[in-house]
Amino acid sequence: MRIEERCREDLMKVLCKRYREIRQSCDEELLERVRMQEEYYESFEWFCELMQNKDPDTVIETMVSVSCATECILCRIDKAVEDYAEIAKKEGMQSFRQYDAIYSVYFSNSKSKIRDIAKKYRVRKSTIYDDIKEARNSLTTILFDVSEDIPSDNFKGE
Repeated sequence: MRIEERCREDLMKVLCKRYREIRQSCDEELLERVRMQEEYYESFEWFCELMQNKDPDTVIETMVSVSCATECILCRIDKAVEDYAEIAKKEGMQSFRQYDAIYSVYFSNSKSKIRDIAKKYRVRKSTIYDDIKEARNSLTTILFDVSEDIPSDNFKGE
């Protein structure tokens, strides 16, 4: 296995395991940004003091660029998951079970337990673990094949 492939697989594992945490953090950041913009003129002096008299527009631009880059990455992941769902539906029951397993464990609003997914499909827990591994490989392929077409400037938040 090439080093690039191994890095992609490792990255996909981390993205899957931390997806909800990253999504929640990004959503909170965006909500906070909206709240700050609403209160921008009311709290100008406090904000300037907090930012040690730096230009608030510059600070907000920095905050926006970081959260926008994260949001861009999350949108790419969401699109890969959607694309995978469409592919899995066409490929049949086993592929759809693999998709459903990874989606239910990592990407749905509430995390499902392996044993519940196994019960749902009347298979062993080990089968679901294997399904998740296969699904993660499929998502890795979809995510990285698609993202190579995008110039790296899109991820800088500039």
